[in-house]
Amino acid sequence: MRVYCPACGHICTISSRTEISNILSRLYCVCLNPECAHSFVSTLAYSHTLSPSAFDLPKPIREKLRKTNSRKQVQLLFEGMA
Repeated sequence: MRVYCPACGHICTISSRTEISNILSRLYCVCLNPECAHSFVSTLAYSHTLSPSAFDLPKPIREKLRKTNSRKQVQLLFEGMA
C-alpha cells in the first residue's frame, strides 16, 4: 500500500497504525521528501465487499464444496442460495 503526502505528493512511510475497529485504522505517516517532512494521520477504512466470503455459506455446504469438482461446486452454491 502506498501513501502519498497531501502537501507535496511525495511517497510517505507509515510509521505506526492504531486500530480503531476491525474495519477502521489510523495510519501515522511521514513524508520521505526531506524538503517537506510533513507528518500526518490518514484513515484506512473498509468500503464494501466485491466477492462474499465462503464463511457466509452454511457449514454443511462449505464441507461439500471442499470435496467436489468445480461443476458440482457451482450446483451446490446455487442450492445454498435458494
